Amino acid sequence: MKTITIDNSRSIPHVRNHFAGLNWCLKATGKDKALEGMAGTILSDDGILICTDGSRMHLYRQDTEMLSAAYVVPNGLWVVVSKSASAIVLGEAGNKSFPGCWAVLDGPSRNLGKFRPKGSEYDYASFLFGLARLHKDCFRSDLIQDAMMPCEEYRVDLRGRMLVFGSDTFIAALMPYREEAGGMWTAGGYNA
Repeated sequence: MKTITIDNSRSIPHVRNHFAGLNWCLKATGKDKALEGMAGTILSDDGILICTDGSRMHLYRQDTEMLSAAYVVPNGLWVVVSKSASAIVLGEAGNKSFPGCWAVLDGPSRNLGKFRPKGSEYDYASFLFGLARLHKDCFRSDLIQDAMMPCEEYRVDLRGRMLVFGSDTFIAALMPYREEAGGMWTAGGYNA
């Protein structure tokens, strides 16, 4: 199995930022092995890394101009072999498949505004309050917190009922909870 190792470099800022971006992207990796193609997998498509668990999706654009080719995850499907605070090791996934994901980002969107997590007078609680005021659906707050990106500012949009956070480098998409029969709430999913 071909592998690639991304180190959490203390001396090379571009590699350290790449490690942080990959680590953020992997937060949306599926954990349920019953979900074909999503458990522990990451898709690299034209320099963009994509992870999903069926109810959320994280996309991270690798800085292919600044990174050495040894650190760029090549096109294809990869599995997480190991992950620690010092390194992430990915291996080729072989015959696994990955769900179509680009279709869920197509279509019209409604901009809810911008969020600036660093140096802002708004905190996370204010962000959640504003989201609840502007949107009628419920979202899991832990998934919203996972979607918070390591960048200075990003847009927050609605695409249908899906909440989309985005910058030039990071995109996170979250499906809302949906009410099931009997008043139970479950995480919504998308079938692309």
